[in-house]
Amino acid sequence: NGEISAMTINNLSLVSAFTMYVQTKRRHVPKITGFAENVCTQFSISEFRSHFRISKPMFDEILMIIQDDLSREYTGGMEPIQPSKSLLIFLCYLANMQSHREIGLHFGVCKATVFNVVNDVSTVFLRRLSKVICNQHSFNSNFN
Repeated sequence: NGEISAMTINNLSLVSAFTMYVQTKRRHVPKITGFAENVCTQFSISEFRSHFRISKPMFDEILMIIQDDLSREYTGGMEPIQPSKSLLIFLCYLANMQSHREIGLHFGVCKATVFNVVNDVSTVFLRRLSKVICNQHSFNSNFN
């Protein structure tokens, strides 16, 4: 009887572990890839402004200021999002009335990632605000 009880307990543990694995295993969700890297880079000046409500030169200037704060070192797992893609996600969020899900679909990331990117870039903007806004001459010339 002692052996049967131990075997039953071991089998229950195995079933329990397998059930947990099945429940926690991520399902594959199809994604659009290359939108930021391939499509956005091909936008004309007017298309870029239409999608992101900012000129391409101003985008480049802001990116230069904040890219070091947004750069992440690869430590395994998912590849970190490039600073330029993070800024595009952030600007898309500000410029359009789209949900995190819709933005994530375009940029090939999940809605939680969109939330985190918007939060991270907002934090960097607040920290670097003086560099972005106080540079009035460059800001005014590139904004128009």
